[in-house]
Amino acid sequence: MKKYFVLALALVVFAVAPAFSQAKVSGEFRYGGYWDTDAEAYTGSIDRTRFNVDAAIDDYNKIHTQLRGEDGDKISAFNLYRVHVMTDWSKYFGFADMGFGLVTSFGQYAYGTNDALSYTIYDDGGTGFELSRRAAMKVDMDIMGIVKPYFATTMQGFDDTTVSTTNQGKDVSEFVVGAGVDFAPVWAEVYYMQNGHKDGTAPAKWEGWGDFTGQIFGLEAEYSGEVADGIALKVGAVLEMINAEALDGEWKYGYMVGAGVGAYGAQLDLAIGGMKDYEFGTLDVSATYDILEFLGVQGGMRMAFGDYAKDLTNDESFLGAEFGLYVKPGKVKYGLGYIIANEDAASYVAHDAFAVKDSASTGKGGVYFTAATKF
Repeated sequence: MKKYFVLALALVVFAVAPAFSQAKVSGEFRYGGYWDTDAEAYTGSIDRTRFNVDAAIDDYNKIHTQLRGEDGDKISAFNLYRVHVMTDWSKYFGFADMGFGLVTSFGQYAYGTNDALSYTIYDDGGTGFELSRRAAMKVDMDIMGIVKPYFATTMQGFDDTTVSTTNQGKDVSEFVVGAGVDFAPVWAEVYYMQNGHKDGTAPAKWEGWGDFTGQIFGLEAEYSGEVADGIALKVGAVLEMINAEALDGEWKYGYMVGAGVGAYGAQLDLAIGGMKDYEFGTLDVSATYDILEFLGVQGGMRMAFGDYAKDLTNDESFLGAEFGLYVKPGKVKYGLGYIIANEDAASYVAHDAFAVKDSASTGKGGVYFTAATKF
């Protein structure tokens, strides 16, 4: 019954949204298929389905909803993942012309940081932090279009009696405060987050350390610009620090440094990552080249080093490589290629280079097929 209600509500949202002025629909879809050459079996799944509806209520207010597909390749309903109303107070009171912006948001939302960095086709480097998805509020400010402070908190921090029975009466303390600086060609962001209940429920996730309840400090920075005619360069770094109960109250850190250069249809990217006890852990390298406007080739490779390889990948440095071609008839991208995986690299899991979910987790090679689009 719940699924039918959510689906009916989703249909109502889509039916009503066009009635608003300046309604906009956007989203993302990714499908990945993989043929294991040893098992001679094909597995495929819809990796991501999202629909966003942004509709203006009037000159000062708008509503945003996001629907997400559930059940992988057996999508039977959509989850109303986000819904919130936003009010532009600076525009309403007329001080936006003075270079100061103030926007509030109220509703159900998994508020997180403003941005995340990604390098290489392996899509590493994002923070991945957000508050638990429940009733929340957020305040966004804008100072001269350069400094952009923000604050968000779950409403249960004020009153936790309205949430589900699994959370009632628990000490909830979830918030994030930070600021971005956007001064082209440099962008940076710093933030502090406290996530989860003191008894360890409602955790966030941090790749490499699993679920946690604790504090997070993050710092990101990136330079992106054209350094010569037809040559674009980007260089960025992410530092994440966490102090969690699951880590015995000890502060640990992870980092990523990335760089990419693009010129005349070709793109070369690399990313180096590590964490406490594994300072130089992984190296990702990828390249793409547009042979024609609609046709191109791409490839990538993952490596592990030092104690990271010794402890986590069975002392194997080469983890895997992938290569193939893609066709882009407009905004849809189809990919076809081959994955080489090191069977001896224990605990290695692929990072969805081509939206093939955990394609190398079995340590086998195989053929992949993907279809993806953003609209």
